This record gives sequence, C-alpha cells and structure tokens, in this order.
Amino acid sequence: MRAVIERAEKTDPRINAFTERLFDEALEQARHAEDRYLGRGGLQPRPLEGIPVATKEKHAIKGRSLTEGSLVNEGIIAAENAPAADRVIEAGGIIHARTLTPEFSATTFTHSRMWGITRTPGNPEFTRGGSSGGPGASLAAGTSLLASASDIGGSTRIPAAFTGSVGFKAPYGRNPGMGVLATDHYRGVGPMARTVDDVIAFQNALSGPHPGDPNTIHPKLTLLAAYEDVSGMRLALYVRLGEYDVHPEREANTRETPRALADAGAVVEEITLPWTRDDLLTAVAGHFSTIFGAMLVELTEEHRDLLSPTRSFSRS
Repeated sequence: MRAVIERAEKTDPRINAFTERLFDEALEQARHAEDRYLGRGGLQPRPLEGIPVATKEKHAIKGRSLTEGSLVNEGIIAAENAPAADRVIEAGGIIHARTLTPEFSATTFTHSRMWGITRTPGNPEFTRGGSSGGPGASLAAGTSLLASASDIGGSTRIPAAFTGSVGFKAPYGRNPGMGVLATDHYRGVGPMARTVDDVIAFQNALSGPHPGDPNTIHPKLTLLAAYEDVSGMRLALYVRLGEYDVHPEREANTRETPRALADAGAVVEEITLPWTRDDLLTAVAGHFSTIFGAMLVELTEEHRDLLSPTRSFSRS
C-alpha cells in the first residue's frame, strides 16, 4: 500500500485520475490485512485481502461525495454504499482512492468542468477514453491494482483498450447495480485491472445476487480461472461490425487473436452480418434518448448553465 501511495503522489498530479484520496484510511486497513495474512486473531485472508482498489466516483460510498463529475450535483453526499463498493469491502479489498469520470459518465473522453482533464500516463497528449478514464489511467500509471468500472456503450472497454489495461463488461445480471440504471439491460458494472487473471478474481468478487438489485442472477455465476484447450472450438470472426471503417493497423492487430486461436486448434470462420451503421445508430439513439437522455434531462432541467460544454451524451 505504501508503494502504491508513493507512486500516486508522484504521478497523479500529472495524470489527474483521482477525485478523492483515502490514503490514511487505506494504510490502517492494510495493517489489518497484514494481520490476517500473518494469522493473527484467527481470521483468514479474503479473496481481495489488502489489494488497493480504486473505485469509480459514481460507485457511491456512504458519507462521501456523489457528484458524478457534475457541478449540478456539487455538495451531494451518498446515503449508502453502492453494491460494487460493498463487494470490494466484503472481499477484503481496500478502497484507497476514487476515480474521475466525465460528467454523468456520458462521454468517451474523461474531462469535466468539475474535475478537469484526466491524461494518459504514457503520453499526456493522447486521450485515455471514457467514461472509466480515471480507472484506466490509474491502472496504467500503477497507482491502483484493481479498479471498478461501468459500461453501457463502451465505458469500460474503450479506456481499457486506450491504456493497455484489461476491462470486462459483465453480462447483464451478473453484477449488482443501484437506482434507475440497475434496470437498464445495456448497463454492466465490472472490473478493470492490469492482467486477465486479476480481472477474473475481481469479477468473481463483484458478482452474485443482491437484495437491492432484483435483476441479479441467482445463484452466483463465476468465471473460471483455467479452461480446457480450444481444439475443435468453432469461432466466428467479424471485424467491421457492419460497414464501419477499421484502420489497417487495428485490423492487423485484431486478426492476431483468431490466428493464434486457429494455430491452437480452433476452427475460425470469417462471417458477415446485414448490419449498417444507420441500423446501429438508430438502436443506440433509441436507447440513450428514451432511458439515459431522459434521466439526464430531468436531473439537469434547472441547471443547464452548470453543465460541461459537451455536445451530446453518448456513453455511460
């Protein structure tokens, strides 16, 4: 924990990934985790015992800010923990920091009037994506080992791709949410980390039924830590998702994975689907305008002057 805090104090002023630092509390919790690992008090280590976890600011912590990056919500304090925060704590993880998002987690970049710009550690001139840009930047900088995220239209997957970290958009019903968005089947609270194995461990701590989210699946479903080989498995490859243009370097990189799977014995078949970009945009617009957009309009109706100058809300 001391090493992570030292790293954060050196790098976070430049990358601006954290909205709140809980370092003193984290060090105290780390001492209790150390006791568990040393067998003091008869308590056994839990799955995430002692691991520094940065949580997205929208994942509420009782008694702390819940602004979602908007001046509209300045001064609002959470009345209860989000399920994701509770799951981290129950598994022994230590929430040492909370991470930036764009306003209402609604864009694929991460900056707002409230918190400023979150920058990519490797090259501050490049975007780290959004809306989980704070988690992605923190993981890339080594200022957290695990980070909670959420995703409707790419908010976990985009920053993971842009920062070289790993993100998992959990299928609907695996991980509990709270409030109105818990009923949105596009939505998925999920883990981000620096490795696939760490994402699996974190996902298995987050998943399972929750009394506050009736859409969570019973019984708890977990990811396997090891799998049988892929020999004979039939896989479909579709690069362009309809008619989207893909940069040649991106396509070449994408094709490396099915090539490796084919070399390992899988049967990979390239397919096409009758989708058009207009079809996809119509589906996305219908979702965001009727659910997410309507909610934001209601929240911000009397405070338009406080909003960040974003042209549209497109991701969460």
